[in-house]
Amino acid sequence: MRKKFFLLIIVCLVMGAGVMAQTSTVSGTVFAEDNNEPIIGASVLVKGTHNGTVTDVDGKYTLTVPADGTLVFSFIGLKTTEQ
Repeated sequence: MRKKFFLLIIVCLVMGAGVMAQTSTVSGTVFAEDNNEPIIGASVLVKGTHNGTVTDVDGKYTLTVPADGTLVFSFIGLKTTEQ
């Protein structure tokens, strides 16, 4: 019984590591297209999730994204962009 339990724990740990390996951390800066100024407080979301962040005072963001994730950038008064 202990051997089966130990094997189950090992399988769970290996599968958990595989799931974690399918994400990456993405960083960047959001700039206005017309004047190349950084956009403060722009929303950066992973499409179809509640995972997101906002840009800092330099327009920079960092976000953990799944391998097949699409980022959605939005800001009041500007066109929403997917990438």
